[in-house]
Amino acid sequence: MKINLMQAVEKQDASRKRMEGGGREVISEDLERSMIQWVLTMRRNQLRVSRKMIQRKAAEMFRNVEDATGAAFKASRGWLENFMKRADLRLRRRIRQWPKKRQT
Repeated sequence: MKINLMQAVEKQDASRKRMEGGGREVISEDLERSMIQWVLTMRRNQLRVSRKMIQRKAAEMFRNVEDATGAAFKASRGWLENFMKRADLRLRRRIRQWPKKRQT
């Protein structure tokens, strides 16, 4: 094991702090895909999507996902932030632009 670990470390770029492929695995690929699809559908229909809505929908969807492991899943704030990073999602307030007044 030490030999494999040392070989992996030697192969890594010196500027990287973590080994590639390290970190916690995603709980369910199906859940991730379903959640991304749901968020994009909501946006396409011009419906509001909040962080709380994403968390609730994820908890609801997790119960119905086929590849879900026996692990307990909480759609925590940490999970939400990491999910949004993985999916490259940003939640911003909509800004309504008012028409410019005509100058007479």
